[in-house]
Amino acid sequence: MNYPLISEYIEAIKSAEDNFKELTNLRPVLGDDGQPVMTSGNFAVVFKMKDIETGKLYALKCFTKEQEGRGEAYHQIENELKNIDSPYLISISYFNEELFVDTNQAIETEFPVLLMDWVEGTPLDKYIHNIIKDGRLLIEISHRFKELSIWLLSQPFAHGDLKPDNILVKKDGSLVLVDYDGMFVPAMHGQKAREIASPDYRNPSRTNKDFDKNTDNFPIISILLSLEIIAEKSEYLKRFGKEDGLLFSHDDYLNLRGSSIFKRALTSYADDIPNLAVMLERMVNGEQCNIDSVKKLLLTNNWHERYHPNKEIERNMSWFVGGYFILVLFLPLYLRSVIRWHIVMLYVTTLLLIALMFLVLVFVDRLRPNKNEHISTIGNDGPAGFFWWITLIPLLLMADPFTNWFNYNIPFLSQPLYKDEWYITALMWVIWWYSGGAIISIPEYLLKWRLKHFKTQEEASAEQIEQELTTIRTEVKKEDKQWDERNKRNTYVYNDDLPF
Repeated sequence: MNYPLISEYIEAIKSAEDNFKELTNLRPVLGDDGQPVMTSGNFAVVFKMKDIETGKLYALKCFTKEQEGRGEAYHQIENELKNIDSPYLISISYFNEELFVDTNQAIETEFPVLLMDWVEGTPLDKYIHNIIKDGRLLIEISHRFKELSIWLLSQPFAHGDLKPDNILVKKDGSLVLVDYDGMFVPAMHGQKAREIASPDYRNPSRTNKDFDKNTDNFPIISILLSLEIIAEKSEYLKRFGKEDGLLFSHDDYLNLRGSSIFKRALTSYADDIPNLAVMLERMVNGEQCNIDSVKKLLLTNNWHERYHPNKEIERNMSWFVGGYFILVLFLPLYLRSVIRWHIVMLYVTTLLLIALMFLVLVFVDRLRPNKNEHISTIGNDGPAGFFWWITLIPLLLMADPFTNWFNYNIPFLSQPLYKDEWYITALMWVIWWYSGGAIISIPEYLLKWRLKHFKTQEEASAEQIEQELTTIRTEVKKEDKQWDERNKRNTYVYNDDLPF
C-alpha cells in the first residue's frame, strides 16, 4: 500500500473538519507561520491537534510508509496499555481508514491514523545538552531514568525502540515514553520485530527475531551508562558525544575495548559506572542478561559498598592494628625491665605476637567482601604509621623538663635497661624505633608472599582484571594528556584593548 506525501497530508489536515470520519472535533494547531505544527520521521508525520470541545491537545500520527502488520500491532498495543495507569505512558487509539487525503500516490483515499496524547516536553538528549552545566539536574535526570527503567523492566511489555528521541522530559523533570511503533506486548509472542531500533541504541547483533520483553535491556544500560558518565564528568559530552545523541554509538559497540569513552567508564570510580560498563560489554559479547540481572544491577544503589566494601573492614581493623603495634613495641620492654625476662624469651614473645597478627590479617582478608582488593591496614599513611609516630612521645619525655614527671608516673619505662646508663635506654628506644617498622610490617609481607605463591583461582582472576584496568587507566591518562596539549595549542586569547 502506498501513502500520501507529507504535503498532501498537510492540506488534508488544514480541512480536518471535512476529512475526518470520526475525529471531527479535532483541529490543527497552527504555528507562527500559519501552518500546522508538525514533526516528521522515517515512517510518519505527526500533527499537533486540539479538540474544539474539550480543549485537550493530541498528537495525530499519519503514516508515509507501509509497515507489515501495523494495524493489528497497534490494536494489540492499545489493548495492553488501556488498563495500565502510569505517568510514563500516553494513551493511544488506532483508527483505520480515518483520514481522507486527496493524493496522487495511491489508489486509496482514506488512510489510518494514530491518535495519542500530546506531551509538552524536550527529547532526553536535547535536554541533557541544555542542562550540561547544571550538575544537580544531571544527577537528577539520571536518577529519574533509572526509576523509569526499573518500572519498565517490571512490565510484561517492552518499548522496543528506546532512545533519547522517544523519551520526553516535561517541565517538572518527569519522563514520558512516546512512539510505540516497535513495542512488544505478550500478544505478539513469536512474531518478528517490525523495526529493530536505532543503531546507536541497540545491540549490534540484534535482528528482527530478537523481539520479546528483554528488548529494552540493552538500550537501558547504554542510556543509563551515558547519563551516569555525563553526571560525573559533563565535559565528556562535548568531547565524546554527539550533537543529536549521547555518548555511545554503533561504532563503540563494535569495538568497546578500543572505545575512548568505554575505557573511562570501565575505570571510573563514580557510582554504578563500572558495573554498567561490564554489563554492556557482556551484552555486546552475546551473553544473555535477563531482566532480573539488569534490575538487580539498577536496584543496587550504594556503589561504594559494592566496589569498596573492604574500606569498612580496614577502618574497623585500624584500631586493632594500631593497638597491636603498641603491644608489640612496649610489651618486650616491659618484660625486660620489670620481669627481667631473658632476651631470648623476648624475641620468642615478639615472634608469637607477629605470627598472631599475621593469622588475624589472613583470616580477615579471606572474609573480605570485595575479592578484587586485599585489605591494607599497614603503611606510613595508615594506622600503623600513625601509632608509630606516637612512640616519639616517650623519647621527648626523656628530656628535661619532663624527666622527673616521666620517672614518677611511668617508672618501668624510664628505668635504664643496662647498668643504669640513660643513653643505653635511649639507644634501645632508637633501635625499636627503626626496627619496629620492619617488625610490624612482617605480617603484611608474609601476606603478600602467600598471595604471590599460593593464589586461589578467584584471586588470580581478580589480579588479572586489576592489571588490565591498570593498563587501561594508563592509556586514558595518555589520551587525556594529549587532549589537554591539543586544547592548549588551539586556545587563543584576543584582547582588543592591547596597544598594538
